[in-house]
Amino acid sequence: MIWENVEQGVMGSVRLARRHRCVSVCARRCCGTRGAMSMSTKGRQIACFVVCGNVAVSDASPTVLCHVPYERLLMRGIAYGAAASVTFMHVKRLVFAACTAVLLGVSAPASAAYPERPIRLIVPFPAGSANDLVARAVNERLAKRIGKPVVIENRPGAAGATAMQAFVDSATPDGYQIILGSVSIGTHFAIRKKPEMDPRSDLTPLVMVSNSPMTINIPSSLAATNLGAFIDYLKANPGKANYATIGGNGGAVHLYTLLFMKATGTRVTHVPYPGSPQAVPALMDNQVQLLIVDNGSIVGSAQTGKIRVLAAASPTRIPTFPDAPTTTEAGLQGFHAAAWYGLFGPRKLAPDVRATLQKHLLDILADEGFKSDMERRGAQPGVLSGEAFGQFLSKEIDGWKAIVSEAGLELQ
Repeated sequence: MIWENVEQGVMGSVRLARRHRCVSVCARRCCGTRGAMSMSTKGRQIACFVVCGNVAVSDASPTVLCHVPYERLLMRGIAYGAAASVTFMHVKRLVFAACTAVLLGVSAPASAAYPERPIRLIVPFPAGSANDLVARAVNERLAKRIGKPVVIENRPGAAGATAMQAFVDSATPDGYQIILGSVSIGTHFAIRKKPEMDPRSDLTPLVMVSNSPMTINIPSSLAATNLGAFIDYLKANPGKANYATIGGNGGAVHLYTLLFMKATGTRVTHVPYPGSPQAVPALMDNQVQLLIVDNGSIVGSAQTGKIRVLAAASPTRIPTFPDAPTTTEAGLQGFHAAAWYGLFGPRKLAPDVRATLQKHLLDILADEGFKSDMERRGAQPGVLSGEAFGQFLSKEIDGWKAIVSEAGLELQ
């Protein structure tokens, strides 16, 4: 008799598993099937134990979506057909029958296509920063393409290092968390004696979103009207002028300013700010006298007339400030600075998820509307993805290590 019931259970297991609904206290409607209604109390207890892992039976509470994984339910659900006429000592035999059914070819349905739920986009800088603006240029477009929300989470701190370390430590490789990295990834790794993470192995490069030349900026209230005059001012007042950084020690703005001081033989006092929304107003109010930052961060503020762009730290002049000379034209040879922004997944990101994300992101980079957004912000869309982006990151880190060593910058 028992094996006849087992056979019935095997035959109905898939149908049962697919219809399964749990209740909060394993009520008599436990499995959402008519058969459960006619069971004895002992039978319902067995069914509840096998299917839900609970021996309690009560009359009723509203059903909720099943929290039991399909495979687990499949194996346990087979026992349902025999539950009315067996005792608890038969449970092991029933589960064995379930396993046999699975081995004979009963399989769970294929997993749904990625993504099934919203994606979190981590931005390691505050709202309104250049990083944040780049992320917001991507998230709405990406959400439209994948059909799920892309939610931005701003997690500022330590020039991006805090959020990046947390991402490396906790993000799972399922594609539901991605992070916007920047040039500061390389600077942080290069300047630390014992870095806690290696971006080359702890991150999965997706695409470079954009890159933007930096500019050397001062308050327009200062008497200096060109880069040479400003350098003379700094030399005449060692340590008296202040420079702003975004995020503090170890970030790209910090290292580029240290390199500027090394190249010009000047000494300026460091004043860190959480992001460009705080640093730029400080420059406009003459609380700090120097800010080397991506030109997109000061495009709007420069129109107020309170900021003077002394030079573009790039080989050629830039469209946003066509009247600003390059550093070479201004007499500072070999000083170039640029910010890039890219999207990363966690290490060991599932290949199919990576391919899906890259496809949609590359479509965004090719979109004319996105290109126009980047150009208005003084940036250019990125052109690297996948392995090429990873190679770029590796060279970037090696380059920063060499710069830090040659310049004699203090390691942290």
